[in-house]
Amino acid sequence: MKRFHPFFIFILGGVLFLADRGLKYFAFSHPQVTSYLWKPWLGWEYFENPGVAFGIPLPWFTACIYTPIILLFLFSYYSKRKNNIFIVAALVFITFGAVSNLIDRIQYHITIDYLRIFTTIINVSDLMIVFGVLLLLYKELKAPPAHP
Repeated sequence: MKRFHPFFIFILGGVLFLADRGLKYFAFSHPQVTSYLWKPWLGWEYFENPGVAFGIPLPWFTACIYTPIILLFLFSYYSKRKNNIFIVAALVFITFGAVSNLIDRIQYHITIDYLRIFTTIINVSDLMIVFGVLLLLYKELKAPPAHP
């Protein structure tokens, strides 16, 4: 199996970040635009999300403070395993996703969501964060148990 170079993962994270920023700009600029592949379950729909993950209500300034703290914790915890491609990919996707949502919170005091998937509305940043967390969980569950 061919391994991915960490630089490729960084570029992919950056492209997804820029795509998300562009889609958020379009959604914010054209909030009236809706389009569905399968109405009302799958499509494009503008939504101003005042909460954080899973719509948990949290004041915007609190999320602005905790986001960098959580990212610093993740980087410090996984800094010893940076040569593992799963860890690098997870941190790249989580960081780019979290920063994009943080920009929304600072700029608009909300997070801009636009992808309707069944009963929720999310954005590419949310998908990147979830994918990164799943990679971390996979690596943690697959790791051999530590011996004291």
